[in-house]
Amino acid sequence: ICVRLVNLTWNYNNPFASAAVEQDQYGLTPLGRALLADMNHHRMLLDVSHLAERSFWEAIEQTRLPPVASHSNAKSLCDHPRNLSTSQIKAIAQRKGVIGVNFCPAFLSSTRQATIDDVIRHIDYLLEVVGEEAVAIGTDFDGISRTPVGLADVAMLPQLIQRLRARGYAPAVLEKLLWRNVWRVLGLTFA
Repeated sequence: ICVRLVNLTWNYNNPFASAAVEQDQYGLTPLGRALLADMNHHRMLLDVSHLAERSFWEAIEQTRLPPVASHSNAKSLCDHPRNLSTSQIKAIAQRKGVIGVNFCPAFLSSTRQATIDDVIRHIDYLLEVVGEEAVAIGTDFDGISRTPVGLADVAMLPQLIQRLRARGYAPAVLEKLLWRNVWRVLGLTFA
C-alpha cells in the first residue's frame, strides 16, 4: 500500500489536530506536527479539508508539498465551517496546490437546497480568485448523503461538463478541472 494523501482530521477533533466543525480550535498537536514531519519525509500530500482554520494555517506552514483541499468550497459564497476563506484559498494556490469543489448541498448554499448551478457558482468563483491551475472537481459522492439537484451521482457529471462548456470553458480548462490539476499535484509525490 502506498499512501499519497492524508487528512489530519475528519469531522471531530483528534490527537493530531482540531477539526473545522468543532468548537474547540486548538490547532495542531505535537503528535500532529510529528505526523506532518513524517509525511514530508515520505513525500505525502496534506489534505486540508476538514481542518479548523488554526490547524490549517499551522499545517500549511509545515507541509513541503503543495496542499490539497480535496473536497472544500468557498466560505464567501456559503458560510459553512467546512468551507475555506478567501485567504485560505489563495494560500493553497500560492503553494501550487489544488481545491476540489465539494457537492455537499450544505457547503454549496445556505438554503441547503443546492443545484448544479451552485456547483458552477463555486467553480466560477474559485477560478476568478486563483485561476485555472488550482481548481478541480472533488465531488465527495462517497461521503455525502444528499446531492445537488442535477448531480445525483457520477453518471451525471457529463451534464456539469456540458454546462461548463456552454458557459465558454475551453477544453484545456475542463481537463484541468476534471483531472490534470490533481494529476499534477499527485505526481509530485513520486518525484
